[in-house]
Amino acid sequence: MHPNMVFFAQTQHTPRDYQGERQELKAPIDVTYADKGHLHIGEPIADPRNAVSQILASNYYPERFYLRGVHNGTKPFIARTLKDGELDTSFNKTGLVYLTDLSTVFDYHSFSHMAEDAEGHILLTMIDRTQGFTHLWKLKPNGKPDTDFGSNNGYIILNNFFNFKDITLYQFTTYKNDYIFSGSLENAPILFVLTHEGVPRQSFGKLGILKMQDLIPDLRYVIGAPKMLEVGEKVRIIIYTRYFNDSSSINGIAALTLSGALDQRFADNGVYWSKPGIIIYDFTLNNASQRITVHGQVWSEGTSTPMIYRLDYTGKPAKEFNEGRVVLFPIEGGWDYMTEADGKLVGYGSFLDRGMAVRYRLDGQLDTTFVPPNGYGVFTAIGSQPGFYGNSHSATVMPESQRLLVAGREIQTGSTPCVIAVSLKQ
Repeated sequence: MHPNMVFFAQTQHTPRDYQGERQELKAPIDVTYADKGHLHIGEPIADPRNAVSQILASNYYPERFYLRGVHNGTKPFIARTLKDGELDTSFNKTGLVYLTDLSTVFDYHSFSHMAEDAEGHILLTMIDRTQGFTHLWKLKPNGKPDTDFGSNNGYIILNNFFNFKDITLYQFTTYKNDYIFSGSLENAPILFVLTHEGVPRQSFGKLGILKMQDLIPDLRYVIGAPKMLEVGEKVRIIIYTRYFNDSSSINGIAALTLSGALDQRFADNGVYWSKPGIIIYDFTLNNASQRITVHGQVWSEGTSTPMIYRLDYTGKPAKEFNEGRVVLFPIEGGWDYMTEADGKLVGYGSFLDRGMAVRYRLDGQLDTTFVPPNGYGVFTAIGSQPGFYGNSHSATVMPESQRLLVAGREIQTGSTPCVIAVSLKQ
């Protein structure tokens, strides 16, 4: 394997007032969202599992958002909210579905992922602790189980399709009512596709299962949720992958056809391989600009440096972004989320004992009109102080309201599942 190496380059802009880890400015919170910029689910308890772990912008309902998380330490929930942070009472009458209420037979203490299909159904993967099997539930847009799915009960047991071998399914996406999963089968990476009827897509891989090592020998992982690249009639499944050589891990962005073949016209025979040391957290697609934004960190000599690079839809470095090179940030940490919105790159990251929001121009320079003069600012609690803490690599941008919503928890007298709204109006 011959990785296509990314060339490194420091950002051309160095924050002017950075003198130490306590010197950053505060990012603005949009106090018109929910309760002074914070949406809370339930009451605080002394349990760190109390948190929102995923935000999903609905494509079916404009300016509505789904949240998944855990309350009371053992009660996984899904909520639907309106644009200003109020619970949407057209969803299960309260805006909330506690997943422990879906079944009295199974023991659901957490769930892995959620996605929305083209008809507004919500798909949820949950692990039943009594058997260790992964279940896929399908909820109607009103929050009730779709009893036409599965054996007229609203769910299917995914392990059934693998003869109960050692299977782990991670995250998934939907495309025209197909459900595309990343996972591992007997410790080898796979993609798995189900139809909206809950049966394997026969035209994908072998009976719906694609063993990724058949395409990329020695591949160790397919990570995160697949994403769909769409330009006209061209549709590709984009994933990020990882394998290990003798001294380090190599991360890559791969493009596959809907039948499960590598798109040989994408990058280097279907995969863009990053330089050793680059650790991809995730990536986002923008079909309008035809750009892939890759974010995470560079690990070198015990230090993590936040990084971003961008590819065009052919898998080549986007030349307008820092001349096609990686952009590094001069404070130790990593970018948890980054997306293109309103002609800018917007995201946030984790930095030792705090979280910071950032905005870049599309040429790779920090946008110093955001939290001037830096282009970034702290929006979380610092250290062990009371306040908001980001819980996962999950966020979304509300372009019309100019907000960055970040999932996490707020710690005061206890831990409360929480979403915070960072204002992007500057």
